[in-house]
Amino acid sequence: MKTAEFLTPEQVRDKFIEGMEPDLGELYFDLYTELGLLHIKWRQFLDLYGKDPARVDLLNQIAPEFFGRLQTTLYEDVILHMARMTDPKETGRQRQLNLTLRRIAIVLLHCPTDSYKRFLCQQLSLRAPIAIT
Repeated sequence: MKTAEFLTPEQVRDKFIEGMEPDLGELYFDLYTELGLLHIKWRQFLDLYGKDPARVDLLNQIAPEFFGRLQTTLYEDVILHMARMTDPKETGRQRQLNLTLRRIAIVLLHCPTDSYKRFLCQQLSLRAPIAIT
């Protein structure tokens, strides 16, 4: 049985950069990290409010106003996080680059080699190459 390999964030970043073009690997790592954070936020919301009605009843008995506001705040934070990830690739007069899915799509379209396709397939455990046109 193969032992699980644990990598530091820096090692993961370096692995992405090594497997792809440097700009793409860096951007992919940053988006990968943001998506992981979004997943954590959503799991926390579900742990508190989405799994067990008895837990919600308990929260409402202890401090209904506080936990009601917390529910709204956590939910809105998840929605805003998703919205930020789908923003345009750049905003503002000075064309500030945003960390978004649209930006990585544009970088992929202009990537000079197909090495990223093989790397992404390996990372996503896909058998066939990803068709990006």
